[in-house]
Amino acid sequence: MKNVDFSDLLKILEQEETNIKQNQEKRGQSQKEIPLALPSLSTNHLQTQEEKISGFNIKEFENLLRNQLLTEHRQSLKWDRPNLSVTELLSCERKICYSRLKYEIDESSEFRFAYLYLINKVGQEVHSIVQKLCKFDETEKTVIDPKYKVKGRVDAIKGNTLVEIKTMDSDKWTGTYKPEHYNQGIIYSHILNTVYNYKINNITIVYVFRDLRTIHVRDLEPNSNVAESFLKKALLIHHCIDTKNIPPVEFNKNLEECTFCSYKKYCQKNEQNQKHIDLL
Repeated sequence: MKNVDFSDLLKILEQEETNIKQNQEKRGQSQKEIPLALPSLSTNHLQTQEEKISGFNIKEFENLLRNQLLTEHRQSLKWDRPNLSVTELLSCERKICYSRLKYEIDESSEFRFAYLYLINKVGQEVHSIVQKLCKFDETEKTVIDPKYKVKGRVDAIKGNTLVEIKTMDSDKWTGTYKPEHYNQGIIYSHILNTVYNYKINNITIVYVFRDLRTIHVRDLEPNSNVAESFLKKALLIHHCIDTKNIPPVEFNKNLEECTFCSYKKYCQKNEQNQKHIDLL
């Protein structure tokens, strides 16, 4: 991608890591210079003492993180959302309808992975750093397609290039981009070109690993046909929401997100009912 040197950003991140290590080494040397007279204690006794005097309760912290996720979920149910988000278009049609029609979920079993809240916050901070350091023309641009009632927010635009910034774990990297990330850029670029008269001809996906030591960049071409297929999906979803109907079960077959879906029980019930009808 022209005019955006992501190597400079990587150097800054590496320098920060070096500074942290140097400070840790200095603190370690200082501690070695001051001998401490400690009583002779067994390993088990040390562990017990540490548990008693600890000023940080991990379980309590995890509960606080989970409460934050639950609060955000409950708040989202109160929003007036006439438009579908681009992120929703990349998800299961049935899941979107269940959510928009406010089907109840079992909150006691939800958001068990409390650290998702931290992961989200780290991702937001990485976005902010990249957007601040790189000389983009626009950042956080809101786009709306009134025909399909779809809304989204573009990470950055530079000339005729749309930039999507993503964070991920290094062990999840397969050497190439994720299709859902590319599709997101495809939809954004199509809306920019057809509604806002932009001339986007390149999609750049910037992957920043969460170890903050590696960045991968991929340049891809927009695809209007793919974008239109997703936007037409929005019309189906809007119709289902307006008529308070859920799309057929086959719409979400073999999707990875089904495993951890909050509305999985509703799909399973509908599928069982469908099998019963077929047997009649």
